[in-house]
Amino acid sequence: MAGQPSPLLKTSFPQRVSAAPSQSARTKKKLIRRTDRDFLHSNYGLVAGVKMLNFFRFLGETGLIVIGILVLASVFVQNFLVLLSLYLRRFTGICFLIEPRAHSPRARALH
Repeated sequence: MAGQPSPLLKTSFPQRVSAAPSQSARTKKKLIRRTDRDFLHSNYGLVAGVKMLNFFRFLGETGLIVIGILVLASVFVQNFLVLLSLYLRRFTGICFLIEPRAHSPRARALH
């Protein structure tokens, strides 16, 4: 048994498959579909799917209002979600300038 990895240490994630540059686009699409399918059928993919399902199954009133506002705003304002993400990124940068130590890996490990 020495030298052999324990079955408990084996990961259930699918192996990364890469296509050679000389392969056709059809072959590359097949590889991508295969890795997506492998991910969805892995333990992590199943847990992620169940968590997403539960998020929408047990959606509260506040969550429904926020999603509704985002959908309505994206219908009436062109590129609303892009603009929102840019402003959130700026806000995060400003917060980092105010207190840079709060975002360090060491500070995160302490909390």
